[in-house]
Order: sequence, then C-alpha cells, then structure tokens
Amino acid sequence: MLFRSHPALESLARDAAALAAHGRSRDAGFGHLGRYLEADARDVLRSYDSGELERSRFLLRQLTEYCVTCHARLRSPGDSPLSERFVDESAFAELSLEGRATLLIATRRFDQALATLEQLLASPTVHPADLLSPLTDYLIVSIRVKGDLTRPLPTLERFSKRPDLWRHLRLDVERWIADLHELAKRDLQPADLTAAKRLVEEAKGMITFPADRAALVHYVVASSLLHGYVEQHAREGGRDLAEAYYYLGLVDSDRKSTRLNSSHMSESR
Repeated sequence: MLFRSHPALESLARDAAALAAHGRSRDAGFGHLGRYLEADARDVLRSYDSGELERSRFLLRQLTEYCVTCHARLRSPGDSPLSERFVDESAFAELSLEGRATLLIATRRFDQALATLEQLLASPTVHPADLLSPLTDYLIVSIRVKGDLTRPLPTLERFSKRPDLWRHLRLDVERWIADLHELAKRDLQPADLTAAKRLVEEAKGMITFPADRAALVHYVVASSLLHGYVEQHAREGGRDLAEAYYYLGLVDSDRKSTRLNSSHMSESR
C-alpha cells in the first residue's frame, strides 16, 4: 500500500502545481487557493517521504478544504458527471455524515451533499454545538452554489424546534428563516455589487458581539453576489473590483470569526 501511495502523491503534487499555474490567469481568489493547494500538496509528499505518515495523512485530508472553498464560490449549473469516478463509493461508508458531505462538495456533487447535510442536521443524536459548521456549509451550498433561498427553510424550521437548542442559537435560526423569506422577495441579480455592499452593511448592523451568527444569511447572499462580480470583472481591474475584494474580505473574516468562536456560543446554552 505504501509503495502504491507514492506515485499517487507525486501525481497530486504535479496536478496541484498545474492548477496553481492555471490560477494565475484567473481572479486573485482562485489564484490564492491554487498556491496554497500546491504548497500543501508538496508538503504532503515531503512528509510522506520523510516517514511522517500521520502528518501526511492529516495534510491530505486538509486539502479537501481548498476544494470545498473553491467549488462553493460560484453558482453551479449542475453536478459534475466526472466526479462520480473520483472517489470509490465504498470509501463513503467509512465516513461520518459530515465527512461525506465535505467530500461530496469537494467533488462537486452538490445535490448529494445537500441531502447528506439535511440528514445530519435532522439527527437527534448529534448535539447542536457540533452542527454549527454543517449549518454554515448547508446554507453556502444551498444559496451560493444552487441559488436557492427556499430549500433550507423546512430544514431550518425543523432544526429550530429541537429541544436541546440553547436560546441564542434558536434566535439565530429563527432570524435566518426570516431573512431567507425576506431576501427571497428582493430582486437580487447575480454580480450586483451595489446590492452586495448593502447586504454587508445590513449584516454589520445585526452583529452585537464577535461570535454573533445572526447575520449569516446576509453574509452568504452577499458573498454570492460578490464572487459573481469578481468572476465577471476580474480582468478589468479598477476601483469597483478592489471594493468587491474588500467586501469579500469583510464577509470571510466575520464568517471565520463565528466559526472560531462557536465554542463560546455553545457555553451559553
């Protein structure tokens, strides 16, 4: 097994380098992810060659996060028919529901990922504190990838009725439901920079402390518009593009902050 793994890791490092080179012709966000993917793929191979197998295995799992981040940036017209050949289906049986969802997003099998996340979020045996990241991923795939603000509603409504939710999370979920209803009525066109900026400013007004997740839906919808704008105007440059990147930075920074501080939120339950 070890002998067979080395050529695969060499191929991974070469392919990551090719992707990074391709990224130089795309927008800055794509290029940034490509460079990190290339560096970590080299590190996986280097750790493997030096006998640090646990480190190599850990880094290899982390590579999927770059795939998830990149593939969930933009609208997808549909799942990739090629992706079904990327991973042996038997491997999914060994993964948790969250792990399966991550791998499905990484391989652009978004419909299956949403169904898996819905199954996870409905599980009464998983504590809500362990579902904060899956909730975020679920909204990102539903809204940013599929462009669907109504699919999450039944799942969130069921989730909001769980008896083990702490008060603040219940209020957040109820806020997300209300925001999805309200934003679905707005005429939000893809790549609308003005609308994206307005959503970010509205979101900032909802936040009362660093780990506050009340504005999550606004941030996800705004990021969808911003990524669309960057994709369309990356080659043009100029002030508007710089402003789009600035607002993307604000959205990403606040969203990461809520993830990093989610343990603080669960302490209040």
